[in-house]
This record gives sequence, structure tokens and C-alpha cells, in this order.
Amino acid sequence: MALYFPHLALEMIAQEDAAPMPLVVCQTVRGRQLVHAASRGARGSGIRPGTPLGDALGLCAELRVRQRDTAAEHAALHTLAAWGLQYTDHVAVEEGHVLLLEVGRSLRLFGGMKRLRRRILADLETLDHHARTGLAVTPLGARLLARSGIAEPARDTDTLAALIRELPVEALEWPEAVVQRLRGMGVNTLGALWRLPRDGLARRLGAWLPAYLDRLTGYLPDPRPRFEPPPSFERRLWLPVETHDQAMLRTPLQRLLRELAGVLRGRGMAVQSLDLRLLHARRPATHVNLGLAAPGRDPDHLLALCMERLSRQCLDADVTGLELQAGAFLPLPHRDTALLPDVEAQADARQSLLDRLRARLGRDAVFGLALRDDHRPARAWARTDPADSASVSIAPPGYGPRPLWLLEHSLPCPPSLRRVHGPERIETGWWDGGGERRDYYTAEDRHGVRWWLYREHGTDSVRLCGVFG
Repeated sequence: MALYFPHLALEMIAQEDAAPMPLVVCQTVRGRQLVHAASRGARGSGIRPGTPLGDALGLCAELRVRQRDTAAEHAALHTLAAWGLQYTDHVAVEEGHVLLLEVGRSLRLFGGMKRLRRRILADLETLDHHARTGLAVTPLGARLLARSGIAEPARDTDTLAALIRELPVEALEWPEAVVQRLRGMGVNTLGALWRLPRDGLARRLGAWLPAYLDRLTGYLPDPRPRFEPPPSFERRLWLPVETHDQAMLRTPLQRLLRELAGVLRGRGMAVQSLDLRLLHARRPATHVNLGLAAPGRDPDHLLALCMERLSRQCLDADVTGLELQAGAFLPLPHRDTALLPDVEAQADARQSLLDRLRARLGRDAVFGLALRDDHRPARAWARTDPADSASVSIAPPGYGPRPLWLLEHSLPCPPSLRRVHGPERIETGWWDGGGERRDYYTAEDRHGVRWWLYREHGTDSVRLCGVFG
């Protein structure tokens, strides 16, 4: 299967389908600025590829102009190749915005060729990418069908020959000089080219031409190198207009996260951290870091976290584009079928809650507590990652009652408290410079609130240091 992306230059720029704006991508050709690609809104004003930029601006006063970025197109095609690995393990990247997918071994998994084709096109639609497909028994045949807009599959060489017979020789993407020689010989279609003797073609135009035709029809092998995906994800998407509104970033961010999810599915991997960069025209990018409680790849969950994080991000300048990076791919956690499904659902809900709290409050504001083997109350606990169940510990036996809430600074003790328990004498830590000599008590006030008190040895001062829940 070949996937041809005829509008890739435009798809480098996020657009709202509800109100397509007139937009063109231009490039310099022989010193002239010409339209390379035009959006639907621009085409409605009569602008077409090849239109001089000055004429295009005269046709549409609201026209927005972007320069073509071939490096970005190349990077996007490679990202789509990594995304395509979720359908087959053999993807090849071709010149001319074409991907080749060897899908023969995937047909049974996806329910046949028609269902697989519909699935791929529908998934591409969610990424705002539009592709033409070509289905043939050879790579060159699939490419030719895709670029020519022929969706009918060619399951054998006879069908392929019948489908391409009436195509012009320009469809083969050969050098212009070769095409003109064929035209001069009266060869205008592929059917006419097929009827010529191969020996004569080799003498006139070179041995490469019959060999090309043999690869096209499957008489010669035509292996393609496998695409090797990079170990990380990095993708940039430009906005059609600058914006200061975080809500306007939702749609382009959703597209980037869906691309990431597809790449991760193709690798069987997940991520636990993301780096989102908000690009500005005249100042450095704004970095937004996002962490997860556990490795994941659900694009909807990631989008909710990113938007939560962006809602408290102060923007000092308009945003012109987004760049999403995921540096470390991690194995997706193995999930056994739980005997009690509610237990698994509770674990997922807990991780989701942790992610949302951290996105809203900041990573350092959400932490777990674990007990340490130290008699000194201020050192008997430690902050832990709440997602790490292994960090939970049990207090050693022999400790007195301990409150869950220790005051950051002790307070003078009011005289109305009534002693309930104590004293518990703690005299330790002299060896590490944090020595402590105190008597601890439990007391209640007239409202029934239980407090933890202490008295330093050698003094009569009693102070509040904690509250029992």
C-alpha cells in the first residue's frame, strides 16, 4: 500500500475546519514567488498552485502567506512513517511525499484490505492529514496508483497494466528529457510504451528503462529498505495565526498528541514525561513540562493534563507554534486481567487523579508520605512519589502515638489543654548533630481536638508541635 500526501506542505500548519481561512504556502522558483499549495479558502478565491504571489494577494485581501519548509515536510513524513508502524512492521519512506506499507501480513489482523484502508484513512483524518492510497502487487505500482489518484486495487500484474494503460508517460516521474523523447516518438501513454520492444528502448534510452518497467510489473524484485524509527519523538506544528489564548492551542495540541500515540502504538511503548514548547516570534520558547504517575499513551488523558497545565501558564507573548518532544520511550506496563475488575479501575482512577493534581498544582505540591526508622518526629517521615507503592513503610514497634500533621513551627501551649497520655521521652540523635531531648504528651482541648505537645529537658516551656486527625 502506498500513501501519497499531496497537501503535506499545507498540513504543516494547523487549521480550524469550522472556518478555513485563505492560506497559501509559497516557494521561490527562478527568482519568483509562486504559490506551491493553496487551502480551500484560498482556492475559493481562484488561487491555484503556480499562481504568482502578487496575483494571489490581488485576488484575496485576507490571504495569509507562509514560506514552504521542506525540512519540516521531511520530518513530518518520517513521523508519519513511525506512526504507520502500528499497521505493519515494514514501512519505507519515498521521495515525493510517499510512504510504502507492506500490509500483506496485516490483512488478517485488520479484517481485510478494505477495512485496513478505511482504518488508516480514518486515523489519518484525526491527524488532519489527507492521503491518496494505491494498492498493488509491486511498490512502484502502488506508488503510481496513489500519485495518479486510482483507488482501485491491483491484485495482479494484469489488473495493474489495465489500470495504468491510459495514464500519460509523465505519471512515471521520469526526467523531462526522457518524457520529451518519448513524446517525440509518439509515445504518449503507458499503454503505448508497453507495446514497444524492450531491446529498442534500451538502445535508445538506456538499460535502466526496461529494468524500471520490469520492477513496475513485478518481473524484477524491488526490495525497499525498512524505515528505522528514531528513539524519541519531536514534532512541530505552526499555527495559522498568532494567539494569546490557551484555549486556541487545544486543537493543534490534540493533533500532536494523537501523532505521538500512534508512534507509541507502533513501538509498543509509552511515555512518562513530555516537553511542550510554545513558540514565539521574537522571544525564546516557553517550556511546559508534564509528568505522569505511570507510563501511558492515551492521547485524551495527555490532552486533559496539558490543557490543565496550560491554564495556569502565564503567556508573555503570542504563540506562533507548538513543539512536542518525548525523549524517553518506556515499555507499556503489563496489565493482567484482574480477578476483581474494580481493583484495576481504582488503580487507574488513582493514577489519573495524581496526574490531574500535579498538572494543576505542580509536581512538587503533590507527594506521598512514608515512615522512616527514626524516633525523632521531624525525621520519622519522608516525602515520596505517591505513584510508588514500594515507598510505603510500616512504623517500627514500640513507638508512642504519632499525629499525621506536624506543625511547621511549634506554638505556645494554651493552659486549657488536658493531658491524656505521656510522657514519651525521646533522647537521641546526638551523633549526627540533630540531637533531641524532649518529653512528648498527648492532650485534648475543650472541643475534643487532640494535640501533641513537647517539653525540652531542663525547661518548663511546653509547646504544641502536632495535631491528630
